[in-house]
Amino acid sequence: MFKNKRGQVTIFIIIAILIVSVSLAIIFIPKLMPRAISPKFQPIENYYQECVSEKVKQAVETAGMQAGYLELPEFEPGSQYRQFSNYYTFLGMKIPYWYYVSGNNLVKEQVPEKTEIESQFEDYLSRELEECEDFSAFANQGFDIDVSESKARVSVKINEDNIESIVNKQIKISDGKDSAIISSHKVITKTNFGLLYSRALEIYSHEKDSMFLENYTIDTLYLNAPVTGFEISCAPKIWMKEQVKNDLKKAIAANIGQVKVKGTYYSLASNVNKYFVIDTGKTINENVNFLATEPYRIEIWPSEDTLLKADPVGLQAGLNLIGFCYVPYHFVYDIDFPVLVQISKGSDIFQFPVAIVIDKTVPRKAELGEIYQPEIDICSFKGVSGSVYVYDENNNPVEADISFKCIEQICPYGKTQLSNGKQYLVDLFPQCLNGFIIAKADGYATAKVQVSSNEPFSTSIYMKKIKKLSLEADIADDESAIITFSSPEHSTTVFYPSQKEIELISTEYQVNAQLFKEGGISIPAETSEKCVKVPDWLGIMHEQCYTQQIPATTLTNVISGGGTGTDFPDENELSTASKLRINIPKASIPKTLEQLQDVYSMIEISKLEFNLS
Repeated sequence: MFKNKRGQVTIFIIIAILIVSVSLAIIFIPKLMPRAISPKFQPIENYYQECVSEKVKQAVETAGMQAGYLELPEFEPGSQYRQFSNYYTFLGMKIPYWYYVSGNNLVKEQVPEKTEIESQFEDYLSRELEECEDFSAFANQGFDIDVSESKARVSVKINEDNIESIVNKQIKISDGKDSAIISSHKVITKTNFGLLYSRALEIYSHEKDSMFLENYTIDTLYLNAPVTGFEISCAPKIWMKEQVKNDLKKAIAANIGQVKVKGTYYSLASNVNKYFVIDTGKTINENVNFLATEPYRIEIWPSEDTLLKADPVGLQAGLNLIGFCYVPYHFVYDIDFPVLVQISKGSDIFQFPVAIVIDKTVPRKAELGEIYQPEIDICSFKGVSGSVYVYDENNNPVEADISFKCIEQICPYGKTQLSNGKQYLVDLFPQCLNGFIIAKADGYATAKVQVSSNEPFSTSIYMKKIKKLSLEADIADDESAIITFSSPEHSTTVFYPSQKEIELISTEYQVNAQLFKEGGISIPAETSEKCVKVPDWLGIMHEQCYTQQIPATTLTNVISGGGTGTDFPDENELSTASKLRINIPKASIPKTLEQLQDVYSMIEISKLEFNLS
């Protein structure tokens, strides 16, 4: 009996639960499920959704051009160590680098995560959607539209082929007979933004792992500029430094522009071009372009002013026993430049820049966050007052750019200011024993003065004007000359007649000139006896002779003259002069290696003659 009663109670409980569930469903399901909008109100909702979609497209275009960013990161300037700020400027746009070396030599990344991009899209739409709330055209048709004053709540999800936006904003619509309330607006915007962003991450990850852009740059360097090698010659090898830089820039831009990602968006003209194809592990169907552009920073060591010069070996005293001369060379390069990676499909584009850094002819590879020298930024510890006044040789004020060098760091301070007839700068300097104030100005040689900034100081710098002169030397059509002017204040080297102008200041120069003759000059084979003194087993010196055979040699350039001298043009002479003529002593054309050495000996004692007019 009790079992039957318990069974009846259970049935009643189940029935009660069903009744409550159905009642709740009747009450809440209509609120949870979106109601169908009346056809006469649908154009209003369509208008709002189309406006939202248009705002999404605007965000897509901006973010695609700005490496995924709508809101740019805080600006970080570059420095003397690295030219890169954290922005790359392209066609007037500021694009955040995904990888760069900061001004304090810190390797940094700023790759936006997908959630960060979605959040920026949400903030952008929340601000911009007020422009979508102008329903005046529908009000003129008799509709009464009331938009909630509360700020829209937006949710954005980026997919590979679309962006899904949900806007929570209440809009009440009435036409006098019927009404509707629309609180949630779901908008699907067709775009390849998500796909292109994914491709960008794949390419960037491959660049970080393999450094393919740096490796292409190294290959280009060795093929298009003097790096390491030698030539059989008894004359120095000369390269114009600016020409080497310009040729290198053109070659880098051309080769980086040829790089492709393994895919179907291109066809190769020949198998040789497979060299330029990189494999990221996936087949790419989208268009991918790599653009190497300005600004470039190219530094080359060693160099002499505007020239790269390699001197011959085999003509110096003590080296004549090798029987021939050759010119070895080894130049070291620092190369910095940006590469802009562009990925596109249809009308959609995504681009991001990376900084390429070649440090001492080696690709720069470092873990993120690793700091290189200098470990301490001396320039950030400014606390000592200093005054710097700048004048020319006649005590006239000169506007100049001032910097302060302490150990190996250079702190920029900007230009001097004119006040009361004086050009000066007053600022705080870091404490430094035996630092240097450096002044630079157009038309003047760089000047510096040593100061100790461990206490307040005041100093003056005197700058000397640079005078540009035409240069003349009496040489034949098949001759050329290397002329070097050296002084502690200013040095310069010219390769005449390729360079027919020279810049000098009023100071004492030590001048060296070497004259070279072009053309095939044959030095015949020769046999000679050489004798040296060697000790025997008792330590007694005896003369020992041997026969040296020197093969025939053809020289394309051979030294044919030169000399040394001292030139001290004063300021008055330079101010009125326009031409400097140098008389370079000539020697007989050498026919043997010994005669070549005799010419070098002659140069050391021959004197140059100068005529300033």
